[in-house]
Amino acid sequence: MESTEVYYYISKAINNKDSIGGHIISQFFHNNWYGLRFWDLIQPAFMFMTGVAMTYSLTKQIEQGKQRETAVKTNGYWLSYLNTRLQNGEDFNLMKNYDSLLNKISPASLKAAAQKYLSGENYIRLVLMPEKMK
Repeated sequence: MESTEVYYYISKAINNKDSIGGHIISQFFHNNWYGLRFWDLIQPAFMFMTGVAMTYSLTKQIEQGKQRETAVKTNGYWLSYLNTRLQNGEDFNLMKNYDSLLNKISPASLKAAAQKYLSGENYIRLVLMPEKMK
């Protein structure tokens, strides 16, 4: 199926409301507004819960720095560490430099990296053109 025919099949599915495709496609269109309903509060509630969870998550991530110190003493940690390094072909000595690498990260270094890599100078825009129709 060519990409240009997708719109034809979508419009065909929309016109046939009794088909499975018609039911799926109809979910992407906005219903008429009849006032605030309970269902309208579900998405904001999930966003609120996510925001609250992020607060606890960040606290947990800060504590994980302490947990890493204790995890390093277990065989399971080292098995996972070695397995990951072997699979990815990475240097085994990363653990020696881990703390110094973390300490090198500062707001200024993050800002410099963002300016370097997110400046738009290395932006590439690729557009796929359809093949000529036969």
